Amino acid sequence: MGWIRFKIDKGEVQTWLDETRSGLREQFHYMVQNILNTYMLIASVLAPEKSSELRQSTTYDMESEFAGIVWAMAKHFAWIILGRGEVVPVNKKALYWPELSHPVMRSGPTTPNDYMADTVDSGEGEVETIIDNFGEWVIS
Repeated sequence: MGWIRFKIDKGEVQTWLDETRSGLREQFHYMVQNILNTYMLIASVLAPEKSSELRQSTTYDMESEFAGIVWAMAKHFAWIILGRGEVVPVNKKALYWPELSHPVMRSGPTTPNDYMADTVDSGEGEVETIIDNFGEWVIS
């Protein structure tokens, strides 16, 4: 009958833990920023192209040290995601937008286009890689 003896030098383990802990917060924050930046770039590509305003206004904000949100600052962002009902003039006889060739009497409803959900699906592989890289850093 054989024996296996296993011994860990506590000093080496403690040194490794101290070194890992000292950079853990910064590395996790960096990982979150990379994930948000990845989603921001994908959302910029997937945003509807009617005007470039939506694409150009896509950004991310850090909500805390370890959380953030990707969104577009364009005022019509919510209407794209949620859709909207019919638009009719209230104080005038017609609607006017600079990009239209002439004023119109009404603008029909729009269907929702949740391109942000598509952004999450499209970024899944890249985000997994970012998370895996963080995990590799932790155990290296």
